[in-house]
Amino acid sequence: MRCAWQVLLLVAAGCIAGCIARHPVSESDLQRWWYLDTVAWNDAEPMTPTLGERTLPASWTLRYQASLLRSTISILRAGDRLKTGAEAIEIGVSPEYAEGTVRIIGRARAAIEDLSAFAEPSGTTDRKNWAAAMARALAAAEHVVRVSTPEERPDGAEGDEETTGLAAGTMLELVLGYLNERADGRLLGEMDAASAARLREVLARAILHLGFDLAGKADPPELPPEIIAAMQKAPQTEALEKTLPETLLTHFQKAPPSDPATGSGARLRAALKWAPKVLEVIEALVRQWDRMESVAFEFRRAGEEPLVAVTLNVAPGREIRLENLFIMQPTIVLRGTTRIVVQAKAPETGEVVVLFEPAADAAGGIDSGSAEVRFEGLGYALVRLLALPLADAALREIRVAKASEEGQKMLGVTLVMEATDQRGDPRRVIVFQDVRRKRITRDPFAVRIQTERLEQVFNYVTPHVRFSYMRTKEPSRP
Repeated sequence: MRCAWQVLLLVAAGCIAGCIARHPVSESDLQRWWYLDTVAWNDAEPMTPTLGERTLPASWTLRYQASLLRSTISILRAGDRLKTGAEAIEIGVSPEYAEGTVRIIGRARAAIEDLSAFAEPSGTTDRKNWAAAMARALAAAEHVVRVSTPEERPDGAEGDEETTGLAAGTMLELVLGYLNERADGRLLGEMDAASAARLREVLARAILHLGFDLAGKADPPELPPEIIAAMQKAPQTEALEKTLPETLLTHFQKAPPSDPATGSGARLRAALKWAPKVLEVIEALVRQWDRMESVAFEFRRAGEEPLVAVTLNVAPGREIRLENLFIMQPTIVLRGTTRIVVQAKAPETGEVVVLFEPAADAAGGIDSGSAEVRFEGLGYALVRLLALPLADAALREIRVAKASEEGQKMLGVTLVMEATDQRGDPRRVIVFQDVRRKRITRDPFAVRIQTERLEQVFNYVTPHVRFSYMRTKEPSRP
């Protein structure tokens, strides 16, 4: 993330100034911080995502396929199997399709980020800004439709982009199905099977339902057909950003308040908050598609909470690198076959929990994979040299906690690790906390939420010492 480098430099400066506090760590302290959540993946029940009345496979496998022709055939066959309700889907993805998928996922991520801005319950967002963001999201959806289903492209539509959106369109169906599950089926529950088979209608109805619900309104039943027709007839998708806002505003003013019993609910609002980050991780993985043999997604349910397992099979002698996805995030390097289990809400703490564990490879071997945390770059080198004994480590778990109160937001990220090439107790923990106090300002033309105070705390825990650094920033007063 952009501010990570600045924070690292501040930590390094704090080292020079002696601002890194040191605290003794007892065994009971270490056990309180270093623990692994028990995600009962093997005991969880299979979960079948749905899109309206359609069921989506609970297991998806994407395999590297060098041949564009064979990849195209594989994707077309997978699309047919998707419509018949297959329990598992396997797709061969070529480098060309991977490149197209990256572009489309980027557009989808930007659209969701626009929508997620209206997940704030304060209701301070200007209506015109709401309509503009909705129009951008619908234009992005139409772009996905046109590169995913080229037979639906009308005369005069853009045709210079390769039709490599087939894989991305399939992936977005999976994401929408998962979001529908997170909303207890309310997101697209009113759609029949025939409608759910048409990607344009699925995306348009999902965006309209979400946008109106997040703005506290019920989307009018007559609006989706009007919007869908406008999307299909638009000569260029960018034109929708200019033509749709007025229509959306007109219907917004007439729409009644949404019913909390039938709205998307807090669960989906929370999902919208982290969905862009999930897509960013997927985008980072797809960019390195030539280093992979396969990636598999599987869905299960533990009680009321869904679980997602992503099994990455990296090609022999290669590695996958995930960098700069979070504030102060060290580089995460994946090798071999690793299963990553994501639990969106831990039972006791409510945290997002991500577990990393070696998995069986294609030949049936076990313990073939590894996920390693590396402290690379000048910033971490300075921190390691001046004060903190940072050690590269095997990543076992990531926990993310979020909380909010009136005018204040808090984020906590915990990395549970085991140091490699170190003598003695290998347990290590990194805890980063970010607290932002906000205030609402108004002027005649806009309502803004500004950060009034920022507090960031970095803790590095070893078996004997906890190193702590705090940064506080307040806006300068005139």
